Amino acid sequence: MATFLPNPSHYRPGIRFRISTTYAVVVTLVLTIFSFYLAQEHLMVEEAEYDQFLRSYAIDVSRFIDKPVNTNDFEAKAIAELKYFPFNSENTFIQIYSPQKRSLYSYKNAALPIPVKNFGLDLIEGVEYRFFKLALPDQRLLVVATSLESVTKSQNRIFKFLLTYIPLSILIMALSSFVVVGQALKPIRMALTKMRELISTKSYQALPVPQAQDEISDLIKTFNVMLSQVKKTIDAQDQFVANASHQLNTPLAIIKGELDVLRSKSRSQEEIDSFHQSLHQELLRMKSLVRDMLLISRVESDQASFIFQEVHLDDIITETVARFSALSLAKGVSLKCVIDEQSLSMERGFELNGERQLLLCLFENLIENAIKYSTPQSTIQVDLKIQAEVILFSISNSGPVMSEDVIQRIMESQRFTRGELKIPGTGLGLYLVTKIAEYHKAVITITSTPAQTLIQIAFNQKPIS
Repeated sequence: MATFLPNPSHYRPGIRFRISTTYAVVVTLVLTIFSFYLAQEHLMVEEAEYDQFLRSYAIDVSRFIDKPVNTNDFEAKAIAELKYFPFNSENTFIQIYSPQKRSLYSYKNAALPIPVKNFGLDLIEGVEYRFFKLALPDQRLLVVATSLESVTKSQNRIFKFLLTYIPLSILIMALSSFVVVGQALKPIRMALTKMRELISTKSYQALPVPQAQDEISDLIKTFNVMLSQVKKTIDAQDQFVANASHQLNTPLAIIKGELDVLRSKSRSQEEIDSFHQSLHQELLRMKSLVRDMLLISRVESDQASFIFQEVHLDDIITETVARFSALSLAKGVSLKCVIDEQSLSMERGFELNGERQLLLCLFENLIENAIKYSTPQSTIQVDLKIQAEVILFSISNSGPVMSEDVIQRIMESQRFTRGELKIPGTGLGLYLVTKIAEYHKAVITITSTPAQTLIQIAFNQKPIS
C-alpha cells in the first residue's frame, strides 16, 4: 500500500528552515533600516550640538577681543575657553578680519577662509574642519574653525557597533527562531511519524492531540475526525464487498448447479422449461442486485451527480402505483392510492425540490416490498397529504411483523437488510430508501404491529441546500 506521505529528506530546505530564514531576513531588513535611521538621527543631533558649541565658543572669544588685538593675552584667554568645549587647542583655529576682509589676526597662521554663510565646511591639510563666522560690533569678522575629528570618531564608533551588533543579532535571532519553530513543528513531525506507522500497519487509531490549544491541535483533531470517517467508509466498503460477493455468488452457484443438472442427462421439454424458468428468475435477481448496487454507488459517491429540481410527488406516486397494479393483482393483493384533494388544491400542492429518478426508486422499493410481504386478499394503502407544512407519504400493509432488530438495521441504513421470512430479494431496497430519504432531508418512521406495518416519510417542501 502506497503511503502518499513525503519523506522529509526529499524536501531540503524544509519548512523549519524556510520560516527561520524568512524571519531572519525580515528582521535583518527592519533592524538594519531602523538602526541606520537611529544612527543618522543621532549624528544629526550630535552635529547640531557641535555647531552650537562652536557658535558659543565664538561668542565667548568675541568678548575679550581688543582693538588692536593683544596677541599673548588673547591667545591665553582663547585657549582657556577651550576647557569648556569639546575642542582642543591643536585642532582649533581663530581668524579676525577687518571690515574690508583683511586679516588682522591669525591664530597659528591658519589663514581661514570667510564662510559664505554662518557655518561652512572646508579642508585644512587634508582634515575636514567646521567653520563659524561671527560679525563683531565694530564690523570686524571673527572666524572660528575646529576639526570634526571627534564627530568622525563618534560616527566610526557607531558604525563599528552596528556592523558588529546587527550580524550578531541576526545570528541569535536565526538560531532562536530555528529552535522555536522546531519546537512548534514538533507535534506535526510526531503526527507524521504516527501516520506512517498507521499506514504501514493499516491501522486507523486516532493521533495523540497536543495539550496546547492551537492551530496544530485543531489540525490533528480535524485529521482524527477525517480518519474516523475514512475508517467507517472502509469498513462499510469491505462489508459491502463481502456481502455483495456473497449475494452474487449465490445466484451464480444456483445457475451453475441448474445447468450441471440439466446437462447430466436427457430431459423432457417440460423439465427443460422448468429449468429455464428457474434460470430466468435467478438472472432477474442478479439484474436487480446489480442495478441496486450501481445506484448505491452513485448515491454514495456524490450527491452532485443528481440534478435536483421541482417535481410533483403526486405524479410520481400515481405513476408508480399504476406500474405495480398488475403485480399486486397477480399476488392477490389490493393496491389503493389516496391523494388528499384539499392538499392538492394548495398553492404549491405536492411540489418538491428533489431528484425524480431517486424518488421513483424510493417509491418503487416501498410498494414492491409491501406487495412482496403482504398476505393474500389483503390491502395495501398508499396515502399522500400535506400536514403541518410537510408532505407526508405513508404506505401500510398487513403481513409479517417486522422485529425491532430489523427496523433498527433499516433506520441505521445497513445494507442487505431483510426480514425473517425467506423471500427472494437483494436486501438493498430499504437501504436505498433510507439513503434517498436522507438526500431529500426527509424523515422516515416505521412501525410494525400484528395489525399492519406502516412506513411514513415526511418531506420538507423547502429547497434542499
